[in-house]
Amino acid sequence: MSNNNKNSQGQKGDQEPFGRKTTDQRQGVDAQQANAREQVIKRKRMASLIRTVLFIFILLLMLFLATETFGVGTLSSISGSVRGFINNISPGDGYPYRISSSSVKSMDMISSNVILLTNNSTVLLDSTAKEIAKIQHTYASPSMTVKNGRAIVFDRGGTRYMIVSQNGLISEGETKNKILTCDAGKSGNIAIATLGDDAASVLTVYSGNLSKVIFQWVCYSESIVDVSLSDDGKSAAVVVVGANQGEVVSKVYVFFFDYMEALAVFEYQGTSMFDVNFIGKSTIVAMGDNVRSVIKNKTERQKDISYSTSTVMRYSKAENGYNAVLMSQYGSTNLNVLTVYNKNNNITFNQKLKNTIKNIYYNNKKIKILINNKIL
Repeated sequence: MSNNNKNSQGQKGDQEPFGRKTTDQRQGVDAQQANAREQVIKRKRMASLIRTVLFIFILLLMLFLATETFGVGTLSSISGSVRGFINNISPGDGYPYRISSSSVKSMDMISSNVILLTNNSTVLLDSTAKEIAKIQHTYASPSMTVKNGRAIVFDRGGTRYMIVSQNGLISEGETKNKILTCDAGKSGNIAIATLGDDAASVLTVYSGNLSKVIFQWVCYSESIVDVSLSDDGKSAAVVVVGANQGEVVSKVYVFFFDYMEALAVFEYQGTSMFDVNFIGKSTIVAMGDNVRSVIKNKTERQKDISYSTSTVMRYSKAENGYNAVLMSQYGSTNLNVLTVYNKNNNITFNQKLKNTIKNIYYNNKKIKILINNKIL
């Protein structure tokens, strides 16, 4: 019995060192396995990062190829979007934004960004009044038209132009003859009206990358002052101004690109038309120095609104057909009436203002006013 007990105790004693050795070995194995798992996780993370970078690279490459092929934008617009994202990390000081009102030629918006055209630059401001981009120019008579997230900034009476997105410059170009006016369509096409070699003016409508002529109209006796493209890219409304027996006469031509002849022509005696705007596919709003005209279904002229008792000082159009009109009463620049119309010629806002207003901009139910060297 005692020998058996001793043997049993001896066996147990012999097992204890063996048991401790097994635990150490298991701890070593566990550490190796944990290290191996950690290495696997690191490799997976690295592989995932590489896949993400490759995916972004391929996506950007596809976007670049698509925009170059279909004329929607260029590599600069893609890099501009990246810059815009980075710029949004640090906001500006907020509005009012201080600027010399005498240097501002035009004011508009591209998406949520304000675009200012000055005597020597194009300035883009985000919603916090931070400068996203400042593009210098040397245009003698800078002008601008904005639609569908793009602005065409051009030298009226010159031959140079640039296309700008909400983040900066997309491209620059030059025409053979002097530019009268331009427009950017929602479908991506671009209209440029110039002087003609043997005519008063010529309208040319290009594809988005200006590589193909979609439509061309030669106006032999009248000067084109404004043009607007329909949202579907199939039609254009053109304003021309001429004279008849010493009296100014304006006309609005409506074209369908499948035909060379005008679909409709509307005449305005004693009116200097200066703006036309296609609303959607078929509604047209035309603005003159003493009249506002709405044309439905491209051919049906509605009852005009007359401004015979006031002088139109400033005008701003929105893409949805709403327009803000600033009129002075009795010829006084300090006694103004600001009125907003919808596309049916109904008044939706009306207010008197006792300030000298340099410029106005209306969009998305908000009006921006350039006054006293600041934007409100």
